[in-house]
Amino acid sequence: MTYEELLAKNEQLVKENADLKAEKDEIEKELNELEKEYDDLCDENETMSNDMYHQEEAIANHTTNEDYLKIIEKMTKINHEIGLLTEEFKWIKVPENDN
Repeated sequence: MTYEELLAKNEQLVKENADLKAEKDEIEKELNELEKEYDDLCDENETMSNDMYHQEEAIANHTTNEDYLKIIEKMTKINHEIGLLTEEFKWIKVPENDN
């Protein structure tokens, strides 16, 4: 190869190298954008998962609280009835056994 041919080949390789570097930079830029989007989606997913967990927990607690309130209401009614019966039985005189 002559000096001119080597010089031309070198210029061609320098141009190809610059084109490949530009392409590499563009790919790295797209990759960084995709990684950021992925991280954002992971964060959003974690936030939604936490929100769903807290909502499920709140629903479970709400249901449990309603059940407790129903039980307390029933117990209050039963205690009230026991109190009424106790008052009623206080007035009943039991005949004494003459034996």
